[in-house]
Amino acid sequence: MIDSKTVNKTEQIDFLAAIANRLNGLAPANDEELALVGFAVGAIYSLQEATRISEDGYSDEHLDPEYPQTLMTQIASLSAGEEIADSPWLSGYFFNSGLYRIAALNERVDKYIGSRSDLAGDVHHEVNRLKHRVEGVIGGRNVGISEAQEGLEKLVESLATFMEKKAA
Repeated sequence: MIDSKTVNKTEQIDFLAAIANRLNGLAPANDEELALVGFAVGAIYSLQEATRISEDGYSDEHLDPEYPQTLMTQIASLSAGEEIADSPWLSGYFFNSGLYRIAALNERVDKYIGSRSDLAGDVHHEVNRLKHRVEGVIGGRNVGISEAQEGLEKLVESLATFMEKKAA
């Protein structure tokens, strides 16, 4: 696990690349495994984009005092049919996508392996909060990039270990 308060953007991206590398050597044996690996790749990509777009490494964009104006700028771009430019809002969009994918992967890996390990429990609870609370992420998040990466790393390791044992 890495601490987003003490590491830089390059370290965050390198950590995600290491998770992707763990997936790289796997050979999905069926459609279920292929779908699980695909979900993991989507989560890695989302977190990587959130980090790439951010200036110093991903952190909660809602804490930026300029966030309301940033959001309104994105709305103006969309209403004009324009592409969304890299911005703190877009970084947060990708981070949310990563969180949702990690939470779903957590449930799917548990079902496939036949366990209730909840390896990304913090992310799972945060996604439920974001889904069900009206204010969503406006007040900030309870998980950051380090918790997201830790949960994703545990899920990928669990899936990889299961797939490798099954293949042997």
